[in-house]
Amino acid sequence: MSTTAEPVTVTCGLYDAEFEVIVDDKSDIQHCPRCGRSVDR
Repeated sequence: MSTTAEPVTVTCGLYDAEFEVIVDDKSDIQHCPRCGRSVDR
């Protein structure tokens, strides 16, 4: 099984901006690189 991580663009509600984060196949939840909050992809 592949465990490659893919970059996903997410919207940060705190900064009201979009960031590209790496999402691991093991979870659909990632943290915003700016504020550290959990975000949905």
